[in-house]
Amino acid sequence: MGVVITPTGAITRYHLTGGLDWTLTRRSDQQRLTCVHISSFTSYSATGSTFAGLTAETDASLRLMRLFADDVVLRLVAASPSFPA
Repeated sequence: MGVVITPTGAITRYHLTGGLDWTLTRRSDQQRLTCVHISSFTSYSATGSTFAGLTAETDASLRLMRLFADDVVLRLVAASPSFPA
């Protein structure tokens, strides 16, 4: 989604949003241990060459995925004391 548009109609900045739903379930009895929805966003510049724009988009996607991965690990560590043995 374009978030910065110049007076001439050129988009110079894009907003990338994403969401992740995950559930941790114990296999032995299908007990749900935790269930989480994560949503976030990042932005990237669209100025410069086509290659620079594609590189910026790829980098923004990777930043968003790392954010989700970090959040999942953080939530697992935070919830782990309440998990049954």
